[in-house]
Amino acid sequence: MMAYFRAQADALMAVQQRYPLASPELSQPSNPPARIEDAAGGAANTSAATALVHSPDEPPTPQSSSSDSVATPTSPDVSTLSAMATQDRVPLPLSEFFKTGEELVTQKGDDWTAESANDFRALLRIFVGVLEEHGVTHSGEIRQFHIGKLSGHFAEIPTHWGKSSRLRELSTVELRAEGQRRIESAAAANPGLSDRKRLANHAKVGLSANTVRKHFANLQSFLVFLRGLGYVILDWTFDGVRPKKPKPGSVRLQQFKPKPKDIAPLFNAPLFTGCKGPTEREQPGSDVFHGALFYLPIMITYIGARRIELAGLHVEDIYQDEDSDNEWVIHIRPNQLRRMKTVQSDRKIPLHPELLRLGILEYREQIRDLGYKALFPELFSDKTENDPGDRFYVEFVPLMKAAMGDALWDRAIHAFRHGLADYLKQNGVPPAWIDDLCGRLSEGETNTRYTNPAAIPLLKDVMAKFPIITADIPERPIRLLPWVVDKNPSPWAREGRR
Repeated sequence: MMAYFRAQADALMAVQQRYPLASPELSQPSNPPARIEDAAGGAANTSAATALVHSPDEPPTPQSSSSDSVATPTSPDVSTLSAMATQDRVPLPLSEFFKTGEELVTQKGDDWTAESANDFRALLRIFVGVLEEHGVTHSGEIRQFHIGKLSGHFAEIPTHWGKSSRLRELSTVELRAEGQRRIESAAAANPGLSDRKRLANHAKVGLSANTVRKHFANLQSFLVFLRGLGYVILDWTFDGVRPKKPKPGSVRLQQFKPKPKDIAPLFNAPLFTGCKGPTEREQPGSDVFHGALFYLPIMITYIGARRIELAGLHVEDIYQDEDSDNEWVIHIRPNQLRRMKTVQSDRKIPLHPELLRLGILEYREQIRDLGYKALFPELFSDKTENDPGDRFYVEFVPLMKAAMGDALWDRAIHAFRHGLADYLKQNGVPPAWIDDLCGRLSEGETNTRYTNPAAIPLLKDVMAKFPIITADIPERPIRLLPWVVDKNPSPWAREGRR
């Protein structure tokens, strides 16, 4: 029985094995109690202590004399266990972090989208850069101090550094220097603005709380992976540096939800009504070119899909669905061009009447006849790997700003999803149906286990609730971009890292 209690104590004390990132100090009481054999009488009380742990039906074991007794083994303390836990581990050189990081990306497989994998790679580059600044050479040298330095780095770099190819090439030191330069420029342009936090916001310096949380989550995944592979990772925590999640009640206030009347002016822009040329689509003229910049804003407005879902459509993802009386649908599903964010993202959506009116089927046929697999081939490059959703964002948002000026809201494209969902809710559409349209997972056992997503006829009724705000876009013969017709790279495409 004594052996049973000792084994139980050993298990409870093995904090390092059970909670690998826990701080050892948390499991050590400030005034550790004396062992039973040390209390009031030492060895003289051993027999009494032994009697206490015996079963009433089991006679106590006779005690031998002190000269013949064998010392009772005691459980090692936590610091000893920690040392024992690292004896069979090896340090991972900093030079091997990127290679091992790619092993993690491979292990994650479909659990991570291409965007998620790239977010992780960006975090790893930052982390390694910060560690190199402070002379760290392998995983066993990483201390809590370095986590604090990483947190400080997040606060001092340009907010959107990852979207700039120039900024992505900078070292961590150079990136912080660029952030400081922007703050100084903002201070010079706004003499009355002295608060650094406000200056940083004005200069767009410092990562958002959501981005920082995402980076720390990716770092946590990497460190757990390293531990699993047997590499030395010492004990430290993200507590105090990882921003807290916003309270659920405040989340809905963070994003502007444009109403149909807010979005409608966009479709009077030259891009839709007539522009000067394929590279001058913000200027009025007589030409209209059909492609991603023409069709995706219309799709996002009426469907509320994520931009990567639509930007990465395959030509075969638009078809007549036999299960829905041959209705034309957009099937948002994994394909060879991109993966899905979540399982529930895979869904069929009715092809909106305005897309049919504006020639999406003829456009699809012309693209397919040219031999393309991507519905919007101008968003892809054969010179480097790229995210078609990000390319659409880079190309379209300047046109939105030119068309809408100060009326444009933050997170310009993502806000369309919020606007559609809010409008449908305010007009009596059940949230579960909105989730099925937009590719989100509804709560509740009925929605998640017992029923299928809303079918095409029901989704058509849901979509009909949103008013037509593209009626002023004239119907025109399909005209593809010249570089798409000639099968040349898009003007933006250039050599880069794969």
